[in-house]
Amino acid sequence: MEKVADLQFPPIRVAVSEEGKVYVCYDFFESAGVIGGSIVEISKDETSGKFQKKIVASSPLLMRCYGLVARNGELFVSRSGIASNANQGNISYETTGAITQLRDVDGDGYFEFAHDIVTGLPGAQGPETMHQNNGIVFAEDGSLFIASASAADRALDDHPWAGVVLRTSPDFSKTEVFAKGFRNPFGIMIGPDDELFMTDNDADENPGDELNHIIQGEHYGHPFVVPNEPVESAGFRDPIFVGEHEWNFLGLVYATSQSLPEEYRNCVYMTDFMQHAIWRLKLEKSGDTYQVKLIDKFASISSPVDIAVTESGEFFVLSRFGQNAYIIRPPRADTKAKNE
Repeated sequence: MEKVADLQFPPIRVAVSEEGKVYVCYDFFESAGVIGGSIVEISKDETSGKFQKKIVASSPLLMRCYGLVARNGELFVSRSGIASNANQGNISYETTGAITQLRDVDGDGYFEFAHDIVTGLPGAQGPETMHQNNGIVFAEDGSLFIASASAADRALDDHPWAGVVLRTSPDFSKTEVFAKGFRNPFGIMIGPDDELFMTDNDADENPGDELNHIIQGEHYGHPFVVPNEPVESAGFRDPIFVGEHEWNFLGLVYATSQSLPEEYRNCVYMTDFMQHAIWRLKLEKSGDTYQVKLIDKFASISSPVDIAVTESGEFFVLSRFGQNAYIIRPPRADTKAKNE
């Protein structure tokens, strides 16, 4: 493991492109009142071997950029503002959430073109203003999945796209609810058998964060039932894994690289913000879902908020409070030979 960047800001999400380019996004509220967000590219100088960083996008548009994907030379951001209205004692919120496509039109390395491909997401609303549209992931066919949070700790949300996983068509012309019953889903990934998996943050009494296998049309319980409650429930999908008290699951990635040692291949890697840990999980098919066959600590990093992996088996991890980016790489052939 090696630190590759001092970021001077609290990072939120990391993404890697098919070519292995690494992108980190963050948002800011400066002392002068300027708000917005930026995306930084972290790249390795082949001559010096050192990692460098440069800003490739920066705009008020990128405020609360809680989801990031690099795909086919473009960047996709899950973002939100917050806007409230008051009318005769009633407070309401605008739907400020969107998925935005960024493109480097002139090839200078800066993504100056922005276009909203999905709008009308609830975005940040009260009372839980930390909740919004979060992680995004593309399926093999080009469909886009969006994790969209509920605005309340344990209450129903009026917005039909709150507390759900959404799926858009490959041309972004159609958006539909894929599954529902979530509180504050954050990390989302395509895992074994091209199935969808997602983390969901628990209710305020901290009964345990969830890892869910997402099946189309199913309901996952929020706000009617939470893990470890002595409540009889029927008709809801159970999580495939529930963390302990004060575990906090955020980033999520499935690693299949042949460069990884066999025991670290075809595993789920999940960041735990509160335990300063990255968990490695092996999943096993069980009926129409999966069960966790193994879980162990893969690495210890302060306040890890997100994780991504390259095709060559290199993990990039963000420390939010440390304001750093780390790389965890498999042993090189020359290192293994020396050790032997």
